[in-house]
Amino acid sequence: MKTQLSHDEVVSFYRRALKDFENIKFRDWKDATYIEDDGKMPWHSITISKGEGQETSIIIVKDNWTWIIGTLILRYIGVFMVLMVLFLGMSISGRVISGFVKRIEGRKETVTV
Repeated sequence: MKTQLSHDEVVSFYRRALKDFENIKFRDWKDATYIEDDGKMPWHSITISKGEGQETSIIIVKDNWTWIIGTLILRYIGVFMVLMVLFLGMSISGRVISGFVKRIEGRKETVTV
């Protein structure tokens, strides 16, 4: 959507319209203002351009299954990677501790004999 209003006027409109919602984040980028919803709104983001021309463009992106599934896959991979790092750390520490305990037991046997 394009409007004759300036970028700042459009942003102030959206700030007033969305002030009662908790999960809204405004991000000010070099070439646009990005409004993101982390809650349950039917849209995912609103991008308001900082164009050089007289028109300001507004792009509203609705939630779609591609974005939802992509986010879930990234989270799944992230959790899997964290679990793998923990598993490797525990495996390495288990081998080190087992080797240390075997050395100590070997020393005890030679001293008591």
